[in-house]
Amino acid sequence: MFFCCGSCGTGIAHRDKLAASFTSPDDPGIKIHHFDEIKNVVIGGPSTEVAALSQDMVVAADINCVTCNNLLGWKFLHFNSIPIETINQIVLVPAELKLWNGTEMVDATTI
Repeated sequence: MFFCCGSCGTGIAHRDKLAASFTSPDDPGIKIHHFDEIKNVVIGGPSTEVAALSQDMVVAADINCVTCNNLLGWKFLHFNSIPIETINQIVLVPAELKLWNGTEMVDATTI
């Protein structure tokens, strides 16, 4: 099983590279997947769109699909007052992904 871009189907990450899933601290309706490794993406420079997370300043780089440029998530580069192990974490939004289960593409938000 592997995760794919929800827009074009490009392979992004194997299921076994999913390190954790959690709910956004700012919006309980948003689920986030933390990956150890991803592929077929472009990681850009610091994004200005992610300005605050749980009242903390965040610097993050956009992660886009290499094929269609769909925004899939972010790589966190800097947090104020958050533990150092958080830096360089890769998080993708399941709503922007599909999951290939071996026979068909399914909604990645169910994981």
